[in-house]
Amino acid sequence: MPELPEVQTVVDDLNKKIKGSSIVDFWTDWAKSIKNSVAVFKKKTKNRKIVEIKRRAKNILVYLDDGQVMLIHLKMTGHLLIKIQMSKSKCQNKSKIQMSNKKGNYFDDRVNQYIHHVWFLKGDSNNSNSHSNVSNNKYDKTLEFSDLRKFGKIELFKNEELLLKDKNFAMLGVEPLDKKFDFKKIKQAAKKFVLIYSDNDPLVPLSQGKELKSQLGGKLYVVPRGNHLCEGEGSFRLPIALEEILKI
Repeated sequence: MPELPEVQTVVDDLNKKIKGSSIVDFWTDWAKSIKNSVAVFKKKTKNRKIVEIKRRAKNILVYLDDGQVMLIHLKMTGHLLIKIQMSKSKCQNKSKIQMSNKKGNYFDDRVNQYIHHVWFLKGDSNNSNSHSNVSNNKYDKTLEFSDLRKFGKIELFKNEELLLKDKNFAMLGVEPLDKKFDFKKIKQAAKKFVLIYSDNDPLVPLSQGKELKSQLGGKLYVVPRGNHLCEGEGSFRLPIALEEILKI
């Protein structure tokens, strides 16, 4: 399951790549993921412009120009793909490049073959008339939801007020580093704090570690060029962590 910093990275990318685009159509082959009627969902989102994408916990919130909010949760195996539609000549040139590249096309990876939901998009934030230019269901990019286990969730709310009143949404805890976060209570519950961060983590920046240290005190260890500290990035052992645990 994507961790919270990864979801924030997804939101940041979506704001760069689809903010300002209009939804001209929607397709799905797994209606169970959509908490609304598929027919209603398609009707209410068609020709609506994406004005902003935000995050709340691990929920991706897509705000539309009529006040509606589309909630997307990636759950265990879900991830989003943005595919740009190209002219025939550009496609031919890209094919030649891919043939010379041993790694091939990222979209051809097996993990990206479980597409169950597709938004067809038109226009971008650089075109002030992009919404009015949408016609005949023509599109220039797609937002595709690949989900092997099919646990993902999509739900459309009439407005943000109804979203905030939703039972599951209202139960979410305080955001990390939010001013409402009660660090005093945390310090009362634990006597020692040890923070271990990499200096080049693309998902969990060192600045967050420094902020936590200022709030909680304790020690901050920085792993040089450690990337995202996990086995997939080559971090199989953290001797510092073991040493600090043995001191407790």
